[in-house]
Amino acid sequence: IAYIIGAKPGDHTFMFEWMDNLIPETHTHQEPNGTMHEFNYYHNIPLNDSNFDYCVNVLSYTETNKKGKKQHFTWVTKLSIDESNVYEIMRAGRARWRIENETFNTLKNQGYNFEHNYREREFMFCHDDAHDFGD
Repeated sequence: IAYIIGAKPGDHTFMFEWMDNLIPETHTHQEPNGTMHEFNYYHNIPLNDSNFDYCVNVLSYTETNKKGKKQHFTWVTKLSIDESNVYEIMRAGRARWRIENETFNTLKNQGYNFEHNYREREFMFCHDDAHDFGD
């Protein structure tokens, strides 16, 4: 199964600490408008210490606009990463985030009354009209 999923250091401490000890493969690209794309990618990184044998490829991306403003994103994937596809993987990862973010914002702000509900690091949608149907 191919996937591209966002990863943050606070949620994947083991993986990010593992990468701190490695030298990534890199690729940079500058757009005509001055935007700089910096890609660092890693292969076969353990996702976490609980599932040490499950390894992923990791793409770390920094975008710097012509004014110097930086944005940073990191994704895990089972797709093979190399210089020829880092840009496409980055675009797919950002598109997935945008779709999820806009969907949640619509559900939250357009009268559907959905909210985030975090419980022991699990993400759930909760609707205030939910009913308890018993066991």
